[in-house]
Amino acid sequence: AVATQSSREIRKVYNLKHRDVLAALTKHKASRLTLKGNVTFKGRRIALIAFEARWRRGMPIGATAKILAGGARKPYRGAFIAAATSNNARGGGSAGMRQVWVRTGRERYPIKVLRGISIPLTLRNKAVMDAVKSVARQTFDKNFRQQIKFLRNRTG
Repeated sequence: AVATQSSREIRKVYNLKHRDVLAALTKHKASRLTLKGNVTFKGRRIALIAFEARWRRGMPIGATAKILAGGARKPYRGAFIAAATSNNARGGGSAGMRQVWVRTGRERYPIKVLRGISIPLTLRNKAVMDAVKSVARQTFDKNFRQQIKFLRNRTG
């Protein structure tokens, strides 16, 4: 319940997919020995392509991405979208995933992938964190009462 609700709250504020949020979290369930459970969020910054990035050849501002849900698109000057081949990135010749790139120098190469926010950083938003804590508390209380009731009925 905490994982699902935290994903919902994060997606109310940030323009992310549910699978991206769930990929960044790990659940540690409570047991009889430890009456403690937690949800851990880990992960690197998410590639900008995941934030509905757009680009057309000849666009004067470069690529744009929508970071905040319901917010305006943010322009990234000089950025472009291309499918990376290993030649572009690190030697070899296989095709890769589409990414938002920007040149780091005056030459054609090197280029680097642009990234947005990480899932752990989304939890710094006060509204998101308060909602997640509230759901965690409510879920624990409900499950705890249910387990106490079950144990009473089983022994009595």
